[in-house]
Amino acid sequence: MKSLLIPPLVILALQAPLNSSADYEKGMTAYETEDYATAAQEFKKAAEQGYANAQYNLGVLYTNGRGVIQDYTEGVRWFTLAAEQCLPGGIVQQLNTHRAGHPELS
Repeated sequence: MKSLLIPPLVILALQAPLNSSADYEKGMTAYETEDYATAAQEFKKAAEQGYANAQYNLGVLYTNGRGVIQDYTEGVRWFTLAAEQCLPGGIVQQLNTHRAGHPELS
């Protein structure tokens, strides 16, 4: 019985990066047309699946208040997740936001 569950689980695991990539691309399309609310929704789907570029872009949206309520703490959280995957932009933005002197980040 256990062996019957393995193939569907493997398929689902392999599809996760494809799904997050598709969500990311939808987010980029929305961002480019300045539909920031949709971009935030699509980036969040991909970011929650561990897609580093989506995590970074979601951090940008939060720190700038585009499509979401401006929230530096949430922005840094997403930058940190991107940075933990060695995405250089995530590391830089994380540091820049801290340097900007936002008291809520202390």
